[in-house]
Amino acid sequence: MPLRMKARSRGTMFPAILAALLTTLVSVPPSRSQPAIAGEADFSAAIFDTLGSGHWQAALTMLREFNRRFPGDPDMLYNQACLENRSGDTDQAHKTLKNALDAGFAEMGSALQDPDMQGVADDPALFTVVPAVRDSLLRQSMGRATMLDFQIWSDPMDLDTGDPSAAPCRVRFRWMPAGLRVEITAAEPWDDFTLSDLPPWNGGAGIVVNLVVPDSAASFSGSNGFSFACGFEKGATATALYLTRQNLWQRLTDMDPKTKSDPQGGVVYAVTLLWPVIAPFHPLSDPVLGINVQVRRRADFRFAEAALMPDPWAWAPNAARHRYAPLRFNRSSLNEAAIMGRLPDSISGSDPLKLSLTVISPSAGEGRLSVAFNDQAGQPVLRDEANSQTVVLSQGVNALSRLVDFSPLATGPYLLRVGIRFPSGKESVWATSVLRIVPGWLDGVQEQIDRLPAAEQPTLRYIRNAVEEALAQHRPRSNPGPASKTIRDIQAMLRQAAATGSIMPDQGSVSLVYPGPAKQPRLCTLYLTPDSTGTRRPLPVLVLHRAKSREGFLIDRIARNVEFGKLVPSGAGDPRPIYVVPHPASAPSCAEEDAEEGRACLAWCLEFLGADRADVVGIDATGSAALRLAAAEPPRVSRTLLFAGRQLQPWSGTGDPDWESLLKPPPTGPVTWIDFPDESGSVGQGTRLLALLRKNGWRVSESTAQGGLSLSQAADRLVRWTVAPDSTR
Repeated sequence: MPLRMKARSRGTMFPAILAALLTTLVSVPPSRSQPAIAGEADFSAAIFDTLGSGHWQAALTMLREFNRRFPGDPDMLYNQACLENRSGDTDQAHKTLKNALDAGFAEMGSALQDPDMQGVADDPALFTVVPAVRDSLLRQSMGRATMLDFQIWSDPMDLDTGDPSAAPCRVRFRWMPAGLRVEITAAEPWDDFTLSDLPPWNGGAGIVVNLVVPDSAASFSGSNGFSFACGFEKGATATALYLTRQNLWQRLTDMDPKTKSDPQGGVVYAVTLLWPVIAPFHPLSDPVLGINVQVRRRADFRFAEAALMPDPWAWAPNAARHRYAPLRFNRSSLNEAAIMGRLPDSISGSDPLKLSLTVISPSAGEGRLSVAFNDQAGQPVLRDEANSQTVVLSQGVNALSRLVDFSPLATGPYLLRVGIRFPSGKESVWATSVLRIVPGWLDGVQEQIDRLPAAEQPTLRYIRNAVEEALAQHRPRSNPGPASKTIRDIQAMLRQAAATGSIMPDQGSVSLVYPGPAKQPRLCTLYLTPDSTGTRRPLPVLVLHRAKSREGFLIDRIARNVEFGKLVPSGAGDPRPIYVVPHPASAPSCAEEDAEEGRACLAWCLEFLGADRADVVGIDATGSAALRLAAAEPPRVSRTLLFAGRQLQPWSGTGDPDWESLLKPPPTGPVTWIDFPDESGSVGQGTRLLALLRKNGWRVSESTAQGGLSLSQAADRLVRWTVAPDSTR
């Protein structure tokens, strides 16, 4: 629980991480009586001394008294909310956290990651403010509104640093063809984020820019937006976009981040927020967007922030709402021929959708407007779609509209293309993705699932539920890509089942669902190697890893090695490797959890594929889990491959008595140990683990590899290892 404590003697705040202490907390208050404490600083110190001694319930009582005597301390109110939620008083924790926000608590990004704030920090009611605060924020938002003319820099605005005596931190904007250029000038002390060792999305200092689609004309916050983070990593500029569906940051290399010094010695950081990244939103179709900019720097063990708009959730990209100041685009300042469209929704159901078009024409006259429906490959999908008409355009901004009927189309993703030929003869095209859902389609999918083999139905039900969830969470104008991909996946599987009676391909990759620990559905991806004779017995190769959201890369790399690597051709009697890569449901913190997940997947894949034994591979952190499977399941594990790097740390402490028992007796199958000494030589426990294996009689063959351990290295080597002859099979 990241508790926050005031250091009164210096007048600053710093976070105190007390997780290690809280693992041994007891619910019995101290036996000695608590002395009366008069001063605020002494009282605060006594509270943390009580926490440090493990008496968290006594600390909660003291916190409540502290906040009664010294009201309005946002950090101490947050601490109280943490302990109230820890004690099970969720309702009171909600109220106390709301009081902390009203008092100025500004670290909701941390709160959303805090285990002691689960079920509290993401409460939608927290975004509701009292009328006086709402009116104040709305006035501040409107007062910071900016009007942009095309290709012209706005006047700089000072960010609120909370310290009128500090040097200003300024921002300005420029509407460009490729995107919105944002330039931040940070004078001392606000320029110290350039010294951050970590990029902002990994906890370092830097800049966050939230681009928001306003809910209404009279609002200061919105629920639909994009979070960009900018800063430094290893001394170089670094930028990223938060992917909401995947719940991760994605590095972007084409945002053109640049830094320089201004004449006063401050740091100027400029970056471009690209229009294609925020599609289908664009200044021509959305002449008002919301924007917030915050600079975060380190100051005495905590972060200080300079903001265009104060927002406790600015550094929480997965928050339900973000605050903003209006950014207005003067479309009449654009004198280049252009077209941009807007649909009320990117998913089409029963009714036609109204298409609103903004057309910028440098000259008046007749133009030609055309509408076409294309598949994802760009091919027309309707024969009679010669759907064009003459339109009369005036010079400057033109607003056109028409109804678009998707009813002739089957369920699936399409590309709506709208073309315009201007009076000058120049042509432009605007296109957007639309997902067509035929009414009742999901019911038909369920009927097809019910006809599949029982072992395959969980996978299709899982994907069908994912489609339903994606549709329920869809924001009307957001890109339908996540739902479209899931629909394409389930349609491809159903076509496969209709043709062959099974969702399993003859070869290639397929994602399936298996029952994990406690029978919870888990995802894994299989890669089936070619089998021209159809007679080779299956050999599952279970590949354990912790690279969350990277399983697709790992499978693709395995496939490339199988299909294009210079491997020895398999004989008719050789087994057929089928690579099984579980998707980490979370990042397990210990070898026991890894092994539990691996054991569930091993049992499933042996039964599903009709195999007796499997090879097991552990990549770095999961290497110890692979060894646990080999020791616990000797009849089911034929061989084990382990890649030893810096994250191989099976022991939580310094001793290894538990491993002595876990690794006895040694299994009959051999272990191949590939060591990456550049990593394992200085970090991790690989050396001790290897010595322990040999001490306990394991059959270990060791080799070393140069450089650092990566998924590419692991995939390349494990494929070669899989096809190597071995008598133990």
